[in-house]
Amino acid sequence: FLALGMIISMWILSGAILKLSPQNNTIEVKGMAEKSITSDFGTWTGSFTVDCQKLTDGYTMIQQQKEKVLNYLENKGIKREDIQISSLTTNVQYQMNENGIQTNNKLGYQLEQRVSIASNDINLITKIANESTELIQEGIEFMSFTPNYYYTKLNELKIEMLGEATKDATKRAQVLAENSGGKVGSVASAYQGIFQITPANSTEISDYGMNDDVSIQKSIKAVVTLKFFID
Repeated sequence: FLALGMIISMWILSGAILKLSPQNNTIEVKGMAEKSITSDFGTWTGSFTVDCQKLTDGYTMIQQQKEKVLNYLENKGIKREDIQISSLTTNVQYQMNENGIQTNNKLGYQLEQRVSIASNDINLITKIANESTELIQEGIEFMSFTPNYYYTKLNELKIEMLGEATKDATKRAQVLAENSGGKVGSVASAYQGIFQITPANSTEISDYGMNDDVSIQKSIKAVVTLKFFID
């Protein structure tokens, strides 16, 4: 009975070893691919405001300013039909007391309207964003917001990047395996990491991924994690 028990125990143990051995005899590596890209699409928004005591007066004033803004953008090379104009926003302005607390005394109104453009001409977007505050010289309370830049062929590029990252991971696994006397076998598992789109030459990364839309020159990084069987 003792001998039989030992035989059964050895059989169970050998079965466990055969089951766990492929998992233990693996190597896990990360592969990375990086590519520089240049934004090929941009958007920009600007706003202009007027302060008034009567809404009717304010409406007339902002209509006049809107026409000046549209003429300015047209002169810069933007077609009027490509300019998006927001709805008019009206904010009531109240008087503050000596303690800086808002009272119910109405001082007047502030009307705001925004204009936006989108174009594949990155240089034009940048030029408008930098120079549009010239409208202040015409008596317009104008504000130019930071433009946003995008790369429109990102989906196609991601597939290419995953392939390059996979090749990099395979090379790393081969070096590690050969130096330890083994040989890389088939893939046990593969995981795609998060794409990081950062300003050029940036070393920033995020667990949630980064998607820089402020820089014209960007860098895209792809990471994959592969686990290989070692023969």
